[in-house]
Amino acid sequence: MGLFSNSKKLCPVCGSPTPRLLATVIGETPICKKCAKKADMPESVRQRMSVEEFCQYIAFYDGNQTLRDMFQETFRFDCGGWGNYMSIDMDHKLFRWKNEEEALVLEGSQLRAFRILEDERVLFESSPEGLKCYTSDIPARAETLAPMISQFKIQMEQYRQMEKMDEMLKKNGGDGTSLYMSRPSFEGQVIRSLQIEMTLDHPYWGGVHRRDCEAPKFDDTYPSVDRFLRDYQEKLAELHALAINLMIFIDPDAPEIQAGASRGGTVAGELRTLPVIDPVGEIQKYKALLDSGVITEEDFAAKKRQLLGI
Repeated sequence: MGLFSNSKKLCPVCGSPTPRLLATVIGETPICKKCAKKADMPESVRQRMSVEEFCQYIAFYDGNQTLRDMFQETFRFDCGGWGNYMSIDMDHKLFRWKNEEEALVLEGSQLRAFRILEDERVLFESSPEGLKCYTSDIPARAETLAPMISQFKIQMEQYRQMEKMDEMLKKNGGDGTSLYMSRPSFEGQVIRSLQIEMTLDHPYWGGVHRRDCEAPKFDDTYPSVDRFLRDYQEKLAELHALAINLMIFIDPDAPEIQAGASRGGTVAGELRTLPVIDPVGEIQKYKALLDSGVITEEDFAAKKRQLLGI
């Protein structure tokens, strides 16, 4: 028995000793570390639970082991930060909202709707008509920072020259006076954050949940519009692939709709006239997704039939 275990206060779920310090509490009653590790639910849900309700949850969690054993990751979206990613099993139509192996595995059918946003403006969203894809103004806004970057490079060159002169004065036995110049910093940014918002129909994860993701940023020492746009386009492609996977959960036959400019989360967007779709080009695009493992053979066949009208 560990030094920090409390044998006088046993877990009401399994009877194991509870931690003396920082124990997870259910209905004012501490539970053991093993049971606490199974508590994969929003904090607000856990805080409202009684011990009896938590015991019912543990039975649900143990039953979820079948899905956890079945789960085989076929697609991963990196949200940024160590181990912070969403994991999807397209073969079995399963996903994990959290990346821990102990986390609950959810069924794709429990996803009711989703939106992917940048700074509260919608980029991709599910709808009864299909997957709506909006055009972002981030590339255009990034281009406007080019003059600011040029000015920053001039300031950095002046700063480096000052550093060299300072070093020379010290080597030549100067009087200790420093040609001090504060190091310039580039603070221009056009995007602060990305968000994934999912509406779930689930006993413990029901409702709307949002997850923040790291957004591309300019290098604060060597800022470059080209480098930023390359990073942004890579992230946009990853988000698009995520949106395709999630839309397949909701409706595998849903078309992809090119919508207008990215819009605020509460303001209705107006669809532009849709361009004529090239079936061959679209099939080639989905074949590439199949080859890279983003979608399954079944998903590809369904999309091919839809595009060919058969």
